[in-house]
Amino acid sequence: MTPVNNTLKKVLTPLASLRITVVLIVATVLLVFAGTTAQKDMGAWDVQRAYFHTWGVMAPLKYFFPLTTWSETLGGAVPLLGGYTIALAMLVNVLAANVLRFRVGWRDLLVMPALVALLWGVGLLTYGQGYYVMTAALMVACLPLVGAAYWLHEKRGGVVLIHLGLILILLGELGTSAAAVEQQMTVDEGSSKNWAHDTRYAELAVIDRAAQGDHSRVVAIDDKLLKPGATVADPRLPFEVKVDAYYPNSTLLEPGDAPPEGTPAVTAGFGLTRPAALRQKVPGVGMGEPDFPTAYVTLTRQGREIGRYMLSAWLDVQPITVEGKTYDVALRWRRYYKPYSIHLKDFRFDRHTGTQMARNFSSDVRIVDPEAGVDREVKIWMNHPLRYRGETYYQASFDDATERTTVLQVVRNPSWLMPYIACVVGGLGMLAHFGLTLREFGRKRAKADADATAAAAAAAPRPARERKQQYTLPPRRAWASARFLVPAGALGLCLLYLIAVLAPRPVKSAEGFDLKAAAAIPVNYEGRVMPMDTLARVSLKVITGGKEDLRKVECKPPGMQFLFDTFTRNERSAKHEMFRIDNAEVISLMGLTPLDKDKKERQLFAWSELEPNAVKLQGEAIKSSEVPAKEKTAYHRGVDELWKKVKVFDSLAALGGLHVVPPAAPGGEWRQLKPAFDESRQKGVRDPGVEKFLTLLQTYGAKDAAAFNAAAADFRAHALAADPDRAGKTGVEVFFNRVAPFYHLLGFYVLVFVLTVCSFLGAPGPLRRAAWWVLVLTVLLHTGGLIFRMYLQGRPPVTTLYSSAIFVAYGGVLLAMVVERFFKNGLGLLVASVAGFVSLFVAHNLAGSDGDTLRELQAVLDTNFWLATHVVIITLGYAATFAAGLFGIVYVIRGVFTPTLDKIASKDLTRMVYGTICFAMLLSFVGTVLGGIWADQSWGRFWGWDPKENGAVLIVLWNALILHSRWAGLVRERGTVVLAIFGNIVTAWSWFGTNELGAGLHTYGFMEGTRFWLAAFAVSQLVLMMVGLLPMTAWRSGVALERNTTPGGFPAGKATPPNLPKKVMPLGGN
Repeated sequence: MTPVNNTLKKVLTPLASLRITVVLIVATVLLVFAGTTAQKDMGAWDVQRAYFHTWGVMAPLKYFFPLTTWSETLGGAVPLLGGYTIALAMLVNVLAANVLRFRVGWRDLLVMPALVALLWGVGLLTYGQGYYVMTAALMVACLPLVGAAYWLHEKRGGVVLIHLGLILILLGELGTSAAAVEQQMTVDEGSSKNWAHDTRYAELAVIDRAAQGDHSRVVAIDDKLLKPGATVADPRLPFEVKVDAYYPNSTLLEPGDAPPEGTPAVTAGFGLTRPAALRQKVPGVGMGEPDFPTAYVTLTRQGREIGRYMLSAWLDVQPITVEGKTYDVALRWRRYYKPYSIHLKDFRFDRHTGTQMARNFSSDVRIVDPEAGVDREVKIWMNHPLRYRGETYYQASFDDATERTTVLQVVRNPSWLMPYIACVVGGLGMLAHFGLTLREFGRKRAKADADATAAAAAAAPRPARERKQQYTLPPRRAWASARFLVPAGALGLCLLYLIAVLAPRPVKSAEGFDLKAAAAIPVNYEGRVMPMDTLARVSLKVITGGKEDLRKVECKPPGMQFLFDTFTRNERSAKHEMFRIDNAEVISLMGLTPLDKDKKERQLFAWSELEPNAVKLQGEAIKSSEVPAKEKTAYHRGVDELWKKVKVFDSLAALGGLHVVPPAAPGGEWRQLKPAFDESRQKGVRDPGVEKFLTLLQTYGAKDAAAFNAAAADFRAHALAADPDRAGKTGVEVFFNRVAPFYHLLGFYVLVFVLTVCSFLGAPGPLRRAAWWVLVLTVLLHTGGLIFRMYLQGRPPVTTLYSSAIFVAYGGVLLAMVVERFFKNGLGLLVASVAGFVSLFVAHNLAGSDGDTLRELQAVLDTNFWLATHVVIITLGYAATFAAGLFGIVYVIRGVFTPTLDKIASKDLTRMVYGTICFAMLLSFVGTVLGGIWADQSWGRFWGWDPKENGAVLIVLWNALILHSRWAGLVRERGTVVLAIFGNIVTAWSWFGTNELGAGLHTYGFMEGTRFWLAAFAVSQLVLMMVGLLPMTAWRSGVALERNTTPGGFPAGKATPPNLPKKVMPLGGN
């Protein structure tokens, strides 16, 4: 280590302050949050320039209160440091800290840059082998850097690596913002293209096609010069351009429509027939419709007016004649020409059966580069880009109208490798630092437990030596003690309950139909082969508003009877009361009676009641579809919801959205009944799938139970033979649906909670042991449920919002169990039970809105590697941050409302929070990094400031804020736990809130009611934080904390005397 001289120390000390670090992290959190919420109004690229690629910004106050209607009326703005300012200040702060506190010196300057350069070389050499190979190679090549850091800085080596990774990230982002160029190349099948355009920027192009023989001469005017009132004159232009108006985004009106007031006059060109109107810029990041700019210009030549034109990205080039020579003029997106061409030989894509969702798509292209002598063919598909001559081509999208045009994302970023290196260095540093810290903590904890055990043994009373005769009681059998009987009894009850749930039960209707066998019949719905049981459950969840049961049915599962009643359109299908309507205006629209015969309010209605006004409902639904989402009232949402339910019911009744006929040949697609029937008649051949399904419907309609049961078995056997891989899982899925493991686990987590709370009141040993073993059984069942889902979907455990809730519960429980094994005070059990129950409760409610929780995935998600790494790890980061917040809540509730929180217990709980935050920091960072690598593969940008990406980095930043505040001495025990509680709000925002903005590539979609529950959750956490900040005089444990004693007056850490009443036994004591 190199000593720092006094003069340099005086200069660096204020710059290296941890307090400055905390201030900069807070500034970053505010900037990222404001830059995220701003995307509901602004395009992501505009947000990047206004917030992240600037020195300062005035953020409107309304952006700090997102998802609220009243915030739109707020005026004023908050001054924030811009991204450049924060990056520069953080760079100085980190460098100063490393020189001052970690003694980074000349040896580091010799070793570290050389090893980073080695990493850069390894990355360049291996990127052609694929991202997996390159990332693995970088991790191996980083090991010498890790060794050097610990050789130079000993125990602080991990922190130095983390800071080095941060420095590289900042430099990489600065390089990206300065030099990166993103474009799109749209190529029709069979054609070639040697240019790409950037839809973020526009240019006014003047094209002289006869200037240089076969080549055109193009003069482009950048959109920065197209300011209203400005005049552009250049010797290379054949005329002067005066800008009358410029619309960054616009729409073309229909021929004959009057132009909006204030629209400049047009004397020639396309604008005479179709004027343009200003439109709000497209918010968010996406591959959807970009901004289409329009310019109204007046062209003059030496003071003489040539004409007034409307130029628009919506339109093609317009010919303009000047002194007998014709030029083509167009307002278009900025173009970048290549010294090579890309020829699209073949574009292929598949959709999930019966949907518009792309399953996969790819482009077979030919690169022709005369300069380099290259002429080769390459395949580009999702998550498998092409790198050529410093640019990367990604399969971004396609034209779904022609289905013969590919859209490639083209990225040139000289700093593309820097984030990979930075994240490998920082991630390994974090892993090494936290891993060694955890090992040291475990060693100290084990030594402390051993010392306590030895002290207790030494203090135990010994029999008097002078007594010659002793009476000894026979040893008590272990199985007869409460320590065994209580846990065994709890486990026995749980096992009996499981047996009752798993026991097979025959299911037959009143007419004798074997609906259990029919439940396993496979069909294809929304692209997935599922059993009819799942189809019935999914449909009923939509129609009934989240329920799977009906009134007035004669069997269970009722969904199967509902399904076949609807298929056959019998009288009973119209009488099932299943359409849930909550809006009074919609009830009135449909002419329904809001009260039943007992004068009670109705929510469920039958199709026979809705059918007379179905046409009226359709008309209102069409009108509602034309209303912007932000302007929809409760009535509009009620109409939309009911119309969605009616369409689901109608598609079942008409078998329209179902593909019920198995493939005619192995590997083929499932088919709809009517087209398959028509095809078989036209060809004059029998189609056994069609015949067997028709028999199934006919026998049910004829109420012939025996024939129906035989037809059901026959059809299922045929489907299994036609599509064994997918149809073969339907029986397992029916079992999984019937058992509903995650629903029953709610009760198990409640039992763990009750046992744990009771253990704090008395008999802690047996009850806590019972809670532990019930929790172990619950986790095993939770694991089994996850494995079932993975088998059925063929995917890693997290693929949808619903599955993320299940996995957050799982991760939170496992982490709390690890904490419990370290501290053995019951608090880990308490947090595990709460985390498991709350997350599964959220998942249970999401299942009602999600419909099919095993649905097929979009093409970009068709990668089990990234689903198993990025998605799983980032979800574990959510779980760990929530777990830290729950430990913080336990601290506050225990300290304020009970007298049991002494200083020893306070330190233990703070250690739990601190350790969990360290895990959350590591998992969130690694998960975010992996997400960046995935994004780089899919869209060509490691970081795009997308709302979901920003939400993930907010969790990392908040955990870093807690740790640095603790290290800086700004907060102690109470401050740490209060900040951890606010981490719950940050995580909830990242998990759900960012979806509600309706912007970005990762948006999962709006869910009715989410905003209310998010707000309620945030308010509850803020209340807990305020309670935690109450003066110590308001805490029931305030005295114990001040005096470092237990509530009974005994010194903290001492054993409780045998005569101490149980009612004052310290919480968590053994």
